[in-house]
Amino acid sequence: MRRLKNVDSKIWLTLLLLIHLILLINIKFTAWPEMLAWPYLMLKGWLPYKDIAIAHTPFLFTVLSGFFKLTGIGLVQLEIFSWILILITDYLVFWVSNKLWGKSVALLSTIIFIFLHIFYEGNGLWFDLALTPFMIVLFYFFKKQKYLWLGVFWALAFLVKQTAFWFLVPITIYTLQGETLKGAKSVIAKIFYSSLIVFIPFTLFLISFRLFDDFYIWAIKFGMRVLPSASGQISLPTLIQLVKAYLTFIPLIFIPELLIWSLAGSLFAFPRWELFHFQPALPYIAFGFAIILSKPKNNIRKLISIIVLIIFLYPLARTIIRDWGKPARFYDSEILEVSAFVKQKIQPDEKILVLNSWDHLYALTETLPSYRPWMPQLSWYLKQNNLEDEMYKDIEKENPRIIILSPYKESGLGSYKPFFADQLISKYTKVYKTDNYEVLEIK
Repeated sequence: MRRLKNVDSKIWLTLLLLIHLILLINIKFTAWPEMLAWPYLMLKGWLPYKDIAIAHTPFLFTVLSGFFKLTGIGLVQLEIFSWILILITDYLVFWVSNKLWGKSVALLSTIIFIFLHIFYEGNGLWFDLALTPFMIVLFYFFKKQKYLWLGVFWALAFLVKQTAFWFLVPITIYTLQGETLKGAKSVIAKIFYSSLIVFIPFTLFLISFRLFDDFYIWAIKFGMRVLPSASGQISLPTLIQLVKAYLTFIPLIFIPELLIWSLAGSLFAFPRWELFHFQPALPYIAFGFAIILSKPKNNIRKLISIIVLIIFLYPLARTIIRDWGKPARFYDSEILEVSAFVKQKIQPDEKILVLNSWDHLYALTETLPSYRPWMPQLSWYLKQNNLEDEMYKDIEKENPRIIILSPYKESGLGSYKPFFADQLISKYTKVYKTDNYEVLEIK
């Protein structure tokens, strides 16, 4: 009988993974430009932080670069990498909940997580998505009091995204609650010292490649201090958006521990509000729903959870209908059209300039930026240490033959217009135009 149950749970899990994959294939994928641009430049020999201004820690885009090294760079490869990561996360939701609460909770958790993942815009690779499997494992090690492994995985999570810092809050709260002061100090010491197993080799690696200073400037000083408070980065939700996003948190009021873990995960959505930033919170929400619904008693809790799920089904259905069959974001036909035209006019690895547009155009055209270090054309980047002046000097020196421009007056990208833009553009003539892009060639 036990073997039969094991086979049944494996069959159900396989079916759920297949359903999730079918949804992912058919729902609009978000191909964030940085997830192509950064690995592309790294594979061309550009070093992160020194040659590329990156405000995030390096684990994700380094692994992604290795994947692209094996498979080549493109939308399909990015989708495959993302979907493998998502299915691994599904499996971890099942595995951890099965270990902690049993198979019925595990299956329910996986089902609920899949639908939460779709609603919270998870079909696209970003740091929050990559952080989620680490957060699941982190929770498991904490519950099992495996504090040495907890420190190792927290350090790895921090190297995915600095906002992993927020998960120290529930760890500290429940460590202090469950231990004497002396015991709590011992636990925190174990977590700290085991994190050094990751941080010390990483620091030595940065020093050996002479990247430590640049890493500190961009990932720590800029990424953790300047960027969160930059005016263009702050995008707070409306009341309706807030209610919509936190609706699924309601049943967790009956399980305070999971509520605190999920709230820590939701802090990733501030100060730049987007639903996909909620990804690290979703496993705890799924665990909470599954625990409540699988228990034979607690009818009031069940009723509230079922009501929330029913309400949730409406925006979920709208999301699926809206995004079904839509082309990948940032990979539309116009982007591909412009890229194809430029590729016909240039040599591989020729240096061009992309102004006021998406930086994965370098990868799509197989060209290189005409300024180094490369950085987004946003004021909070370019105003750092007069980097806008350095950028202009590089562009003048390289004198790129081709510029891809999204005209500033027409563009809705909200990018910063460098002081030299008009003077530079006047030296070029328009050779190709679409609704949102122009290709300029030097006169």
